[in-house]
Amino acid sequence: MWIDPSASSVGEMVVRLAQAAQWPIDDNAAQALWTAIVTDTGRFSYENTSAAALSAALACVEAGASPTVAATYLYQSVSWAERQLQRTVLNNMTLHHGGRLATSWLTRRDFADAGSGPEDAQNLVNVLRDTSGVEAAVFFYEPVSTDGTIPSIVKASLRTRAPLDALDVAVQFGGGGHARAAGCSIAAPMHEARRLVLDAMAEAYFLDPVPNADTRPA
Repeated sequence: MWIDPSASSVGEMVVRLAQAAQWPIDDNAAQALWTAIVTDTGRFSYENTSAAALSAALACVEAGASPTVAATYLYQSVSWAERQLQRTVLNNMTLHHGGRLATSWLTRRDFADAGSGPEDAQNLVNVLRDTSGVEAAVFFYEPVSTDGTIPSIVKASLRTRAPLDALDVAVQFGGGGHARAAGCSIAAPMHEARRLVLDAMAEAYFLDPVPNADTRPA
């Protein structure tokens, strides 16, 4: 097993491995590796954007990756269903602790109304985190079953800015991830799952209880 906490992404590690082993990287592999690096570095804006990450990205372009193709697919092809979910997430958005913590949620009904599923909501937590003044964000959603059953869990996706560590909270609920992005599942109804995670975040980051998880800013 090869673990490198300093690496920006698995994509970077694979590029380094290929270079060390002198394996050729064809254009399809280069495109996939570029996509892995650019997403895990937040389009080269996160603190994990190191010289090694940029060097690996350069190697991908030299091997045939197209940054334009990746950007079009990843960031310029938002579906109408995703836009509807984004609107609901913004309507549900709540700020806590003087705007330092942002939260929102989607229910199964929200997904049904949009004719969509959780796969279209993967990046919505970033909308919360990218709000000015926000240091931590958590997005809750109810998973949609494909077999007709209704899972009695709520999933939470967490994002933080340094020095806050998202993993500190996620591991309390059996989750995983890394310092800036982590996730977990809570076996509870939405309102209870939100309370549990928000209380854990308050204790981990803000040292005071969450005043009211349902109060939106005026």
